[in-house]
Amino acid sequence: MTHHQRQSIYFALAIIVLGGSAIATELWSFTIIKGPMPIRRPLTSLSPASLGDYELVASQRLSTDMIAELGTDEYIEWTLSDRRIKDRNNAIVNLFITYYTNVQDQVPHVPEECNPQAGLIPAGDDSLKFRIESLDEEIDVRRLAFLPKKEQSIKNVVYYTINVNGTFHSGRQTARLKMADWRDTRLYYSKVEIMFPGRTDADDPALDRRARELMDASIRVLFDDYWPLRGSERDDVSSAPAPTESNND
Repeated sequence: MTHHQRQSIYFALAIIVLGGSAIATELWSFTIIKGPMPIRRPLTSLSPASLGDYELVASQRLSTDMIAELGTDEYIEWTLSDRRIKDRNNAIVNLFITYYTNVQDQVPHVPEECNPQAGLIPAGDDSLKFRIESLDEEIDVRRLAFLPKKEQSIKNVVYYTINVNGTFHSGRQTARLKMADWRDTRLYYSKVEIMFPGRTDADDPALDRRARELMDASIRVLFDDYWPLRGSERDDVSSAPAPTESNND
């Protein structure tokens, strides 16, 4: 093979690779530009009483600039107290739920990035399976731990899952893959995040149980009254479940 022939082959291969990349980029753009799925009710209408053994201690509202950074105004950020636990410090748990639709920035905020940016030191990262009784299925959950720089004898323990069109993911990578599912013509995603602040016993298995219970209660209410019905993300909605009566009003 002559030098000129080799150059011609290399040039042709380069054109094929560049062309394939362009096509892949166009296909990716096509898959992520999907119709909106509005939330059925504003998250601010969610009642802490619907979560069971929890009472509301504080409800945080973000500034206009912080909402713009968050990328959605559909959120709740609550500090809750578990009535079953007598020690107030141990009873405290934070619940942060966000809802996105009709946006192109895919899952911009996850604890493994946001907490270090706030000055916390990563101290644990695990993938878990939580059995969600209200769904009769297991979901993927991520558990993280963070150390404050000034007080490293305590940890903040965070659990989260990302619901993309009714499927649950423990990180952005699989969530984005689901977002690219060509069968889905509409798209929403919602993150349920639970944090136990200032824990000295961060390895206590009871935290997993408490996180699972609160996540189960939250997911039940969200599917009952807030998140779109499973199946409605596709044009063929014949398989979508019929709305159910709810007693959460």
